[in-house]
Amino acid sequence: MSFLKQNVWTFVIFIIGITAIYLIDRNQTDNEVQKNKLKLEQAHQRSVSQFTTAIHEFAALVAGMKVFMNESEELPSADLLHRFVQKQLEAIQSNDSIAVSYLDSTHTFKYSFTRHKMDPNNLVGRKVAAIRAEDKIQALNHLMQTDSLLLFPPMNLVEGWVGIPLNFRVRRDGRTMGYVAPILQFKTLMQGMYTDQTKKDFAFRFRWENEYEFDREQVYNDTKVYNTNKDPEYYRNYNIRDSDFLSSDLNLYGSNIQISTAFKNSTVERNLVIYILLIGHLLLTSLFFILNRLRLKSKELNRELESANDLLEYRGQKLSEQNEELKDLNKTKDKLFSIIGHDLKQPLHSITGLLQLLENEQIEDPSLQTIITELKKTTNNTTELLSNLLRWASSQTGDLKYQPVMCDLDAILDNVIEVIKPAARLKSINIHEPVNKNVKVYADANMLSTVFRNLLSNALKFTQPKGNITINTEVNSTYAIVHIQDDGIGMKQEELSRLYNMESQISSLGTSGEIGTGLGLLLCRQFISMNLGKLEVTSKENEGSRFSVFIPLQKTDQTSS
Repeated sequence: MSFLKQNVWTFVIFIIGITAIYLIDRNQTDNEVQKNKLKLEQAHQRSVSQFTTAIHEFAALVAGMKVFMNESEELPSADLLHRFVQKQLEAIQSNDSIAVSYLDSTHTFKYSFTRHKMDPNNLVGRKVAAIRAEDKIQALNHLMQTDSLLLFPPMNLVEGWVGIPLNFRVRRDGRTMGYVAPILQFKTLMQGMYTDQTKKDFAFRFRWENEYEFDREQVYNDTKVYNTNKDPEYYRNYNIRDSDFLSSDLNLYGSNIQISTAFKNSTVERNLVIYILLIGHLLLTSLFFILNRLRLKSKELNRELESANDLLEYRGQKLSEQNEELKDLNKTKDKLFSIIGHDLKQPLHSITGLLQLLENEQIEDPSLQTIITELKKTTNNTTELLSNLLRWASSQTGDLKYQPVMCDLDAILDNVIEVIKPAARLKSINIHEPVNKNVKVYADANMLSTVFRNLLSNALKFTQPKGNITINTEVNSTYAIVHIQDDGIGMKQEELSRLYNMESQISSLGTSGEIGTGLGLLLCRQFISMNLGKLEVTSKENEGSRFSVFIPLQKTDQTSS
């Protein structure tokens, strides 16, 4: 028998093994490419979201200046506006660098200041034309013809940092007086984007109107740069092709800004397992070649064993990767709830406290008092929405535990009514409280409190000032029933039918302009269902609504399971 015939299966196994390793490597490479693509998309969406949020937060700051300049009884002086801006920044605990200038309709600086200095660059009395091109003057003329906030191109400031201007006009007694140009440091605006992890993997590119680029230290438009710092994260410091960027064009306050994200290193590394498999395959093939000459009959068994080992190793590796991805997803979910629950609720509570203090101050300007009252109402609504959202999300993910006990229904109702009374007094609405019946129910007390609080808030929202809300309780053989009746605006039949359809939830304005989302009723239905109760609703347009909550009196086989 010839040498080739004796070792034909050795050569076959060698070719099969190389092919299998190639296919495994190709599959892993494709998976890695897809994984990197998903990571890039996620990082880009985060960067777009963070950039947009930062600009909107800056716009909220500027909107406060606009109200102060246009709604004050007299045009504020430089000192008054300076103190107002300082208080704004202190209220939101911001350390941003900012420059603010007020110019009249001839583009002449009337006053200018930074966070801690008045007119640090001797701009008062000068005209913009002395330091800005004609096209910028035309843009400023357009600004004085609109009441909207307008975002202007980033610029290299003499203070040594890149500023983003967001300007507004000053208009009093039907006449345009000029405009205010607040400029915030771009570097601090972008602080949230440049975390340790994002800086390790990604580079960002910023373009203004597709005309020129800018980063955290300078604007690349051939204008004078007043600092010597270089942005270490500038994308040109890395070997990145234009085709590697994922880009989004954002239209913000009348201007277009392009944000792009790319991997700093987009190469796909070979998995060490592939090299191990390749070396192992070569060794096994060589060993098989030697053994094949002595025991040809054992070759098939060896090949099957080798294939089984390769497949088992591959499946074990895939299972390990999937477990790691699942852990990362859980960590991301927990982090998201932590951010929403702490980093958003805490500032809202601080703002509510500040507005409460301002509301109790003796403010002579009625328009400012009205603004403070409206801000407080909006903040309270936002806080309640956030709380409902967190409770609903927890119920959907299983983090919210159902813990039923025998509890005092009268005590729960009394506590909720006490919480809701201040809001009722603001609308002069009478709440007719139930007569205590010493009713005990088997339910989760915290969930019941959330249900009654949402239903009473809903009744207040849709009841006219000086209206009535009546709360009654009754008991049958199975349930304690709490009726919450109002004489408000009621609902049409089609609105009533939508209450039980999650996909068709539509928010309506209350009788005093209160804003809602429909999430409160969704949460009520969820919690009542978890407590094995029922919710019945009757309503008639212009005559009011009645919500009836059925709560089990005793522990049942269902609740024990």
